[in-house]
Amino acid sequence: MGTINANDDEQVSFAPAGPYLPPAEAGPGRDNFVAELIDDPARNGLMQWLARLLFVQLRELSPDIKAGAAGTAAAWFDNAGVLELYQRWWRQSLTMLADYGYLQRQGAEFNVSESGRGIADKAAVWQAWQNGKQLYLDNSETQALVRLLDDCLSRLPDILRGAVQATDVLFPGSSMEKVLGIYKNSAQVDYFNTVLAESAAAFVRQRLAADPAARIRIIEIGAGTGGTTAMVLHHLRPFSAHIDEYGYTDISKAFLQHGETQYGGEYPFLNYRLWNIEQPPADQGIATGVYDLVIAANVLHATQDIRQTLRHAKAALHQHGLMLLNEISDTSLLSHLSFGLLKGWWLYRDPALRMPGSPGLYPEAWRDVLEEEGFGSVLFPAQSAHGLGQQIIAAVSDGVVRRKIHAVAQEPAVEPGRDHQPVRATLAGGVNVKDIVRRQIQGSLVQALKAPEGSIDNDVPFSDYGIDSILGVGFVKQVNEGLGITMNTAIIFDYATVNQLAAYVLQTYGKDLGKRAAVEPDEQLAEQFFSGELSVESLLDSVMLQDVPGFGVES
Repeated sequence: MGTINANDDEQVSFAPAGPYLPPAEAGPGRDNFVAELIDDPARNGLMQWLARLLFVQLRELSPDIKAGAAGTAAAWFDNAGVLELYQRWWRQSLTMLADYGYLQRQGAEFNVSESGRGIADKAAVWQAWQNGKQLYLDNSETQALVRLLDDCLSRLPDILRGAVQATDVLFPGSSMEKVLGIYKNSAQVDYFNTVLAESAAAFVRQRLAADPAARIRIIEIGAGTGGTTAMVLHHLRPFSAHIDEYGYTDISKAFLQHGETQYGGEYPFLNYRLWNIEQPPADQGIATGVYDLVIAANVLHATQDIRQTLRHAKAALHQHGLMLLNEISDTSLLSHLSFGLLKGWWLYRDPALRMPGSPGLYPEAWRDVLEEEGFGSVLFPAQSAHGLGQQIIAAVSDGVVRRKIHAVAQEPAVEPGRDHQPVRATLAGGVNVKDIVRRQIQGSLVQALKAPEGSIDNDVPFSDYGIDSILGVGFVKQVNEGLGITMNTAIIFDYATVNQLAAYVLQTYGKDLGKRAAVEPDEQLAEQFFSGELSVESLLDSVMLQDVPGFGVES
């Protein structure tokens, strides 16, 4: 690439040129199908249920709403005991409830409407829902979605107040199955993924027509559970011999593990790499200026700065490379009550570009910002279906790559959240509670990461190994089950290494763990533990004791 310096904090590069191929329009014959989906009475009925359930949950959380007192969103929020990170979510919830008629809005204040005052108590509404939801559970189109939303709504007070992490509900035990289910057996999801996949296949077909010897390079940003990937790979199957690379990337190692398990055996051209789209690709080992096609499904909106995000995505493309996006096109209770509970949903710092109360962009906003960032031939291949709340966007790169130049800062050392006194209870043969705790944490980390034994450094932050809020769910669950304790997943972000987490566990649960330690020597148990023949849980079970006078945890 040739390079010129623009501003003091910016570098401009020019990507190598590829052939110009205009994005293809979607195939005909889908208008009747789309109209049926938009007018589906079951879908509209579900929205009414979700609004009613949201209302009764917020009414229980807020004394002001329950009392029927008027107040601002901020005042109601302050009295509800909700975490600060959900302030935007709370404000949008009240706006949506006003749209559904349960609240009235007068200037900056809300009050409960006559319809809202007529809603029965929480127990009665939930009982009615238990009966009413069977209609949606019997429908393959809505079954998985309703199960997910039902779990999120029933745990909503705990999530909003921080007793439970939203990731614990969406990804229990780091499992993808609950979220993956909403992308299966859904005509609506399949429709948008099909339009994107057909657009990708049409582009590859054109590329090979222009150059039969071309080797196609594709990269997908935020591939996640692979719902879009599966459809794209299916449509690209006739061109498999011409595909040099399909990069399956995500910010979470959990999704990379899932993708490799799900698709690796069938598609040898796949590779799996971490890529945080909010950071420049070159800094993360992602090649720039070489890809024919960049795909991103329901991911770019969940970033702080959409312009910077587009620049990073564009940097991967050669000139005339194609970007295909699948993005939300409207606000919806479906996303608000599920993925809207995740921290990343509300991180955006450019609200002027976004939909009110949502990180998404309307189609016209996408067109404007894409053109301003040097994309041309912006096309919406599924325009007639925007009423379903999704949109497909195709845009061609002009090859100009802009990148901020940042000074490299020294990261501060991670310190424990508070000082701990060492806690030690000795088992015979030299085994002590600290050894047990550390071994359990190490083993759980190895299992979560599918890493080799002995590869864990006790002072390296979990995040450096790829542990995030999703993998962290399964990691903490393993630690809890192994030690018989009840840590919240969020604790691993405060105590971020094996040694820090072990110190926290000993400080918080040390006396209970100590009571399970043996008083009399048992050299055989100690030898089996250190050799790896005996698990932490089995060791503790083998030496469990009643309270013994004189035995304690030294501190």
